[in-house]
Amino acid sequence: MKDAVIDAEIADVADMGVDTDKGAEPTVYELGYHILPTVSEEGVQAEVNAITEVLKGLKVEFVAEKLANRLDLAYTIEKKIDGANRRFESAYFGWVSFTLQASQIGAVKVAMDHDLNILRYLIVKTNRDAVAANMAEPSIDISTKALREEEKGGEVSEVALDTVLKQIEADDVKTEDGSTNSPQIKL
Repeated sequence: MKDAVIDAEIADVADMGVDTDKGAEPTVYELGYHILPTVSEEGVQAEVNAITEVLKGLKVEFVAEKLANRLDLAYTIEKKIDGANRRFESAYFGWVSFTLQASQIGAVKVAMDHDLNILRYLIVKTNRDAVAANMAEPSIDISTKALREEEKGGEVSEVALDTVLKQIEADDVKTEDGSTNSPQIKL
C-alpha cells in the first residue's frame, strides 16, 4: 500500500507543468546516490534497478550510468532509521545521467526521498559533454598519494616552476581550441 501512495505522489509531481514544457528541450540531469552499506551486494543491484524503474516510468532518455560500488566516505554521514540516528562511514555510490523535462524532476526527488535504502543523493543539471568526460578514464592521477610522492623529490627551482606553468597555460589554450591531448607535465 505504501508503494502505491509513493507511486501516486510521483505521478502527481510528474504530471505537474506538462503544458509549460511544450516545445522545450529536455534537460540533462545527473542523479548521484549513496545506497546504505547495510544493503547486501545482491540488494544493491535491486536498489539500482528500482531507481532505474522510476526513471523509466518518467520516460527519460538515459545518457550514461556508473554502477554502484562500495567506497569509504570522506566523512561520517548520519541518518535517522527506525527512530534512531545511525552513523555510516561507507556506502555504495553510483550515478545515472538522463534527459527529462524540467517540470518532471520533482518526481525523481520524491522517489529518492521515499527510498529508505538511500543514504543521500544529489540531482544536478549537466550536459552531454560533461557526462562523456565523466565516462572517460582520468588522464592524470591527482590523488593525495600521487602528490605526496612528487613532494619527495625536494625543492623545485623557479625556472622549472615557470616552465611547468607555461606548459599548463599552453595546454589550457589547446583544450579551448578543441584539442583532446592530455598534458604531459614533467619536473
